[in-house]
Amino acid sequence: MRKLRAAGFEAYWAGGCVRDQLLGRTPKDYDVATNALPEQIRNLFGHRRTLALGAAFGVITVKGPKGTGMIEVATFRKDDVYSDGRHPDRVTFSSAEEDARRRDFTINGLFYDPLEARVIDFVGGQEDLEKRRIRAIGDPRERIAEDKLRMLRAVRFTAAFDFTLDSGTSAAIRELAPEIHAVSPERIAMEMRRILTEPGHIRAVELLLETGLAAEILPEIVPQTPDEQKRFEINCGILHRMQNPGFPLAFAALLHGLVPAEQVKAIGRRWRLSNEEIERSAWLAAHHAALCDPANMKWSQLQPYLISDGVADLLALMEATSPESATAVAYCREKLRLPPNQLNPPPLITGDDLLQLGIPQGPIYRELLEDIRRKQLDQILHSRKETLHYVKKESRHKERMRHQELKHLYGSLYDQVAAVLFTSDPIGINFEHNTDEYEPETSTILPQLPDCRSEEDVQRLLHREFVKWFDEEIAGPPEIYVQPAKLIWDLWRKETKGTEFL
Repeated sequence: MRKLRAAGFEAYWAGGCVRDQLLGRTPKDYDVATNALPEQIRNLFGHRRTLALGAAFGVITVKGPKGTGMIEVATFRKDDVYSDGRHPDRVTFSSAEEDARRRDFTINGLFYDPLEARVIDFVGGQEDLEKRRIRAIGDPRERIAEDKLRMLRAVRFTAAFDFTLDSGTSAAIRELAPEIHAVSPERIAMEMRRILTEPGHIRAVELLLETGLAAEILPEIVPQTPDEQKRFEINCGILHRMQNPGFPLAFAALLHGLVPAEQVKAIGRRWRLSNEEIERSAWLAAHHAALCDPANMKWSQLQPYLISDGVADLLALMEATSPESATAVAYCREKLRLPPNQLNPPPLITGDDLLQLGIPQGPIYRELLEDIRRKQLDQILHSRKETLHYVKKESRHKERMRHQELKHLYGSLYDQVAAVLFTSDPIGINFEHNTDEYEPETSTILPQLPDCRSEEDVQRLLHREFVKWFDEEIAGPPEIYVQPAKLIWDLWRKETKGTEFL
């Protein structure tokens, strides 16, 4: 500030830092507005200490003294039209007053001169701070129409500061709410993260409904029936009882009982949330009642929840959802204090041990290892030696069962696959009524189906076997096996649904 002033320029603190200071809050950062042009700012502070990332909008980032971070220094400007509903097509450098009048809300349009300790107010922001009111600068509809994101920002500021929303600004938002889709899903998600986790989040959610924004960005929470209204009110109570929830927890609480876990994922993808946020929110939605009676759960059932990354959120959701869950939550937290080697002991064996025992790799590995882990946690298996003996016995049993199941599958599929080959007759031999002519090929194809993972795999298998049985010229190109491959793959999926072979 002093450097700019000493060089003969106007320079003030601008925007949110002025607002926060007048509200008695500590600003998170400080922005400076000046009549110095971008290149003059760079020349003054030096090109090595400045970044011109926002120079097109008159913003230069200045590297402050060590430990102070970056400071944005913006040239006073006037914005042109906002063709995309988010950004001005171009800017014109202007005066401090014009710069203030192009901003969103009066409480964000204030300047402060720290050298003279005075507020510069061209837009009535001080009065609105005193009246605890969020009001758009100038014509509310014009301000909102310029940048549709301002609708969500108005909701957030109103709720976070516990202010009222000016009636004119509220009316403009209700009118323009359907145009919120001009804002990218990622930017909507950024605002929703703050709306659901900052103070006043219940009021913010209510404002989303009142202004019509919820119907556009989160219609799943808009009540359509008395039961849905009751559920929504319950969820607001859940959110209210939470202490500083993270976004996935708050998101799951807001949607609790309104949509299933898969729909939570769909909303997360719609907003382009991170995979971690989507999975955590959906996991909480799916398992919110899983630990209602932990004292009567097997340790092998309870322990996986306790060692999951989301256990703290799950317990917080339980507490906020049902005061009666206090005993269950206390029990889980007591178990979480167990020493690490008791809470999550190392596995008795690994996949490498199964490989050394000569067990063929495949789905049986996961099945065996999960079975062993359950028995280890439930104190049925205690040592590596005992476990290896159990694995040898169990793998022989499972292999016998697999052969029996495959034999049954082959029996039920044999005639169907032969009929597909006869009906489609890919190589055009025309066996007329001799449906058994394709049975030799069927007998070699069936045992290889467990190794197929797609229609394309079956297509390659058919072509390969027909080349063996006839010759390459008669077998023809792989493309002629597309249709029979699809039919056989559909048969295989139908017959093996729910088994380890698919």
